[in-house]
Amino acid sequence: MSPLSDTTNLASGVSKVPLYDHIHSMQYTTLPAAVVALVLFTIAGLYYSGGSMDLAQQKLIMDTLSQHFTINILLILPAILVILISVFKLPSLLGMGLAVVVSAIFAMVFQGVNFVDLMNYAFNGFSIETGVSIVDPMLNRGGVLSMSELLVTFMVASVMGAVITSSGILDVLAKNVLLKFIKNRTVLVFVTLVYCYIVNFLTAGGQTVSIIVTEQTFESTYEDMNISRKVLSRTLEDSGTLSAPIVPWGVATIYVMGVLGCSTAYIPYAWFIFIVPVFSMICAITGIGVWDKEEKPVRK
Repeated sequence: MSPLSDTTNLASGVSKVPLYDHIHSMQYTTLPAAVVALVLFTIAGLYYSGGSMDLAQQKLIMDTLSQHFTINILLILPAILVILISVFKLPSLLGMGLAVVVSAIFAMVFQGVNFVDLMNYAFNGFSIETGVSIVDPMLNRGGVLSMSELLVTFMVASVMGAVITSSGILDVLAKNVLLKFIKNRTVLVFVTLVYCYIVNFLTAGGQTVSIIVTEQTFESTYEDMNISRKVLSRTLEDSGTLSAPIVPWGVATIYVMGVLGCSTAYIPYAWFIFIVPVFSMICAITGIGVWDKEEKPVRK
């Protein structure tokens, strides 16, 4: 739901929906799903928690950070700025640019980083040796270069997705199978969700391909059934964006495994991803959070 998110901008853009109208539409499915997921993870955490917090380790981390960085309450301002960007509905590129500029200035003023080193960190990632093994992995990360392997994987996945799309397989599936079953609003939303999942699994979790192809496939159907485009854009996010991290061979899954150091065993526990489409269907069935082309709420 972040206005700085690439998929949020993509889904609203291809669906021709104003960005913040799209974000407002997502609130009906994303927020309740987040609450349910929070409750489930809290219960799981309480049930499976073991031992107590290591206060000595916590103190070691805090002391190490204090030795190498200037810790100041003002440093939270860039994070607050990102929130304000959303509140005041600034354009995403402008907002992102402001956050980067302010953060760069803070790095030079409070941490004593010169501009050349700052640009080096931006490209190669930040690097420091604190002598504390638990702290260094937290800090030594980032930079454009660190994303190169993922970018190559993404490009290969995009090529594969383009080949599959141009082959006509997806068109046959949509026109000869899925579109024939669409008789009402509920079925339309359900089929859109399923189609996004199919495209994501065929294109190795390619969110971009899934969002664009699905939008092009179902755009006219939403128009014909007098359903607002922001319902379509939301549904693209509910499935096309969220399903990527549960595709075992997908780019997003590779990223998650790399960052967390785990296997695909995490997928059954990605509860939020599975809960959002449930609320998407609840909205479709009840008419809550569904509008017509004139942006008037529809009745059940």
